[in-house]
Amino acid sequence: MVTAMRCQCAVTLFATGLVVLVALLVCIALPSRNSTAVLEKNTVYRVGDVVHHTGIKWRRDSIAILTQPKFRKLLLWHFLASTSRYNGTRLSDLSPAQLRALLERAQIEEKELCSTHGESGIVLEVSRQERVYALARSVKQWLDEARCTRAPPATSVIHLRLGDKLADMAPETEDKYSLFLLRDIAGLACTGDQVVLNGVMHFGPISKDLVRRHPFLRKTSTFHFSEAKHARNQRFISSLRSKLGACGVHHVWRSQPDVDEDICFLSTADRYVESIGGYSKLITAVRKNLGMDARRKLPPPNPQCRQRLMRCLGAVGALGQACWVLRDVYKRP
Repeated sequence: MVTAMRCQCAVTLFATGLVVLVALLVCIALPSRNSTAVLEKNTVYRVGDVVHHTGIKWRRDSIAILTQPKFRKLLLWHFLASTSRYNGTRLSDLSPAQLRALLERAQIEEKELCSTHGESGIVLEVSRQERVYALARSVKQWLDEARCTRAPPATSVIHLRLGDKLADMAPETEDKYSLFLLRDIAGLACTGDQVVLNGVMHFGPISKDLVRRHPFLRKTSTFHFSEAKHARNQRFISSLRSKLGACGVHHVWRSQPDVDEDICFLSTADRYVESIGGYSKLITAVRKNLGMDARRKLPPPNPQCRQRLMRCLGAVGALGQACWVLRDVYKRP
């Protein structure tokens, strides 16, 4: 009798241990629910600012991308070389020796912040329309040469602006931003496509050395990474995804730290919903130049499905409540 009980206990303990082991293996194998890429110090490769000529140091960043070897094989270098000129000649048309000599000199001489013309003689003055067209042309070349990845067919993606901007939002603004996202996700979830939430925590601090030399930059030097800002972003993502899960919205979380890969993916998804910020709106403009939005007629979301989801998500009337976030907080550059 005692022996039988001991055997039964041993079997129970073994089974319990096996269950725990399997659970641990599953947890290890699965990615984290909020496995979000973090760019703690993206001080130069800022796509929206460089293309739109916005922000305080877009020219300095443009020259840095042109002159620093680590950027030579990246998308923005190709874009800048095709839109920048020296003595009336595009940089991309210069011989390798001429280009190397010019860029080496520019790296030493260039000190300008916001100007189309600097001490190096490199001119960045082309119209916004030309710049967007040139970026779209560069993206197409990257895709044709398989240097980046297209989005899979039947993919609907919404871009989330995370990082420093979200961390600096007032709580009521964050709530309205969440409503804005839920409204659009409800529409995407009723299309039959795979819904992809796309976001990276982006922090773009201005260096202390630059602030020291230009005191007026002190007001803009708040975009530094901190654990508190990281935690707030994580809470926002967790809350958003929990609401979607509770309402049965199946979705994929995508967080790609490679900016060139991210541009190609967002630019080629069948459906794309822009968010706040210059980068998100730039993707919309690139898609238009690539003909993505007119490539095929997509069926609209099922209205009954969308209304049901919006009620479940608490996003009924979200457009009227949240549109001011886009208008007043993050104006179109």
